[in-house]
Amino acid sequence: MFTDVNSHEYYDHTLNMNVTGTWLEHNIEVNNVMVRFLDDYWYLSVYSAVLYVIAIFAGKRAMHFYNRFDLSFTLAVWNGCLAIFARHN
Repeated sequence: MFTDVNSHEYYDHTLNMNVTGTWLEHNIEVNNVMVRFLDDYWYLSVYSAVLYVIAIFAGKRAMHFYNRFDLSFTLAVWNGCLAIFARHN
């Protein structure tokens, strides 16, 4: 995204334009854009939270009629893989 930390002009590939200022100033501007977006569309978070709660209870009710899966072996394999990769890195 930028060529040099101390550069005052660099090419931003995400915006496809030359940007004047340091990369920190650009990040502050991007954060300001996000704050303006969230100020304008705050109600989307409320809608998504309500839809999430509805989906959780609807899914719980729908799954009530199905038999349970026995996932103990799958969970043990998954945890073993996580432990191996965590130890490896």
